[in-house]
Amino acid sequence: MSTTRVVAIAALLVSCLVAMGAGAQDQPAAADQSKTETLEAAVRTLTAETSNQRSQLESLQTELAARDAAVKAAQADVAARDRKIQELMQQAAALPARVQQLESDLAAARASAAAEAEARRAQSDQAEAVAATAAGLDLRLQEAEAALAERDAMIERQRVELLAARNDLGADEAQIAVKDRQIAALVAAGRELVAGGEQLAAQIRQLTEQAERVSGYREAFFNRLRQAVGTNTDAVIDGERFVFPTDVAFEPGSAKLTPKARAEGLELGREIAAAAAAIPPGSDWVIRIDGHTDRQSVGGRMFRSNRGLAAARAIEVVEVLTEAGLSPERLLPASFGEFRPLQPGDTPEANRANRRIELRLDDH
Repeated sequence: MSTTRVVAIAALLVSCLVAMGAGAQDQPAAADQSKTETLEAAVRTLTAETSNQRSQLESLQTELAARDAAVKAAQADVAARDRKIQELMQQAAALPARVQQLESDLAAARASAAAEAEARRAQSDQAEAVAATAAGLDLRLQEAEAALAERDAMIERQRVELLAARNDLGADEAQIAVKDRQIAALVAAGRELVAGGEQLAAQIRQLTEQAERVSGYREAFFNRLRQAVGTNTDAVIDGERFVFPTDVAFEPGSAKLTPKARAEGLELGREIAAAAAAIPPGSDWVIRIDGHTDRQSVGGRMFRSNRGLAAARAIEVVEVLTEAGLSPERLLPASFGEFRPLQPGDTPEANRANRRIELRLDDH
């Protein structure tokens, strides 16, 4: 309700009150009652409208307070935005210097990256050179290892040949010693012959008896060995030689006994040890193991010569006989290679016969 309407209602109330007061004596009570009711209704209406007006006023005051708060908030926001704009303007003012700094940093980074790339290229070139050098060193190391292996093989072959030569020398020296003793005995016998015929005759008888004893125990040795061996082996006894063909004992070009031949060698060693009981006590004797080959070349793979191969085979037989129980001091390995063939020529039969191991009973 507007203010003008409130004023009009108030004026109406006043006029009614005046009229009621002026004509209270002349009007009837019913009319007064009607007016009173009308007045009361108007008062109630005025009161209600006044109350509504107050409510609207309070609502307007509340809305005004809210708007004041919103205005203050907007003002604070504007102030904050002004400060932000000020900061942005300051940052914009500093931006050219920052851009210049960034461009300078970028140039420095590019220069550093270029230097690092160049260094990496140099390292890559150096790594390739190192790899090439390492490959060359590996190749030289392989060549050196191959040369060392070849040298070791050559040393081993030379060792075998040296051992064979020493064995040959030992056998020759033993034979020379025997001959020297025989010559010395003959010289002594000759001197005694000059001194007296009877003493010479006694010595001749003594030498004859000694030769008979030697011949006798050799014959007894081989007879007993022949009986013990029988026909259970590929070996044969020819006079005072025990001949063992190498075709059945060794692979071609090898100095390692086959398993079958090794077993036979162990059995043979035990039979030889038993046959040695026929030798008189105090006799100085050895069993000489002679290695023989044919005239075909060994090819230089493991042995430089047939003599080296024959020596290695003789040593192998000595080791087996030693394992069988024979004393090592009674075993003398020797090597003749292809130089003492049983049969001349190069036929398969001759080669087969010439490839052999011979065992002989000799005076030491």
